[in-house]
Amino acid sequence: MIDAPGTLSDGDFSIVESIGPMDTWFDEEKRTLMFRQQYECLASVYTPALIGSAGPRGSFLIEESQPGHVGTGVVRWTRTFAQLPPSRSIPQSDTHTYQLYIDGKVVGMSLGVTAFVLKEYFHTADPSTISLAKAYALIQVTESEVIIRGTYPLFSPGTYILGKDQQLNKWRGNFWERQSVMVPADPFSTFTP
Repeated sequence: MIDAPGTLSDGDFSIVESIGPMDTWFDEEKRTLMFRQQYECLASVYTPALIGSAGPRGSFLIEESQPGHVGTGVVRWTRTFAQLPPSRSIPQSDTHTYQLYIDGKVVGMSLGVTAFVLKEYFHTADPSTISLAKAYALIQVTESEVIIRGTYPLFSPGTYILGKDQQLNKWRGNFWERQSVMVPADPFSTFTP
């Protein structure tokens, strides 16, 4: 655990100490708590913390500024921490091309639908451990052969399917955001002309 605010000074800056109050705020976009704290110590004992180290109130280190000299061999820097953002689903209008196999051919029909963008967050130094699904696609290889990529959905009212391949983006530090665009499985249940 990284030193918490309120650590008493040993008087000679030979240990890392928090300086002043911790700034706390709510990140409206990611819907999570963020923390910022300044620290000081002798330049000779300064070592940067590992990104992803545990911080206050269940948070993790996402950023550490470069240390700046403040005099007499002492350096000061800022560490920024964030809690794991919660998953959330955001409705949006979208156009999705539904694929069907009719009379020996793959056909597509684009419809305006109300989709949901599902955003899920992960804390890991190794993003390859986060699985990414592919949306179904019918690929016509020959006149009589069709390959199904992904899981072919069962079209039933009220259910949603993955409309696009899942995307993984780095947010900050070791936080990753997986985005899934979910569209109605039954293309006519929420059709919007």
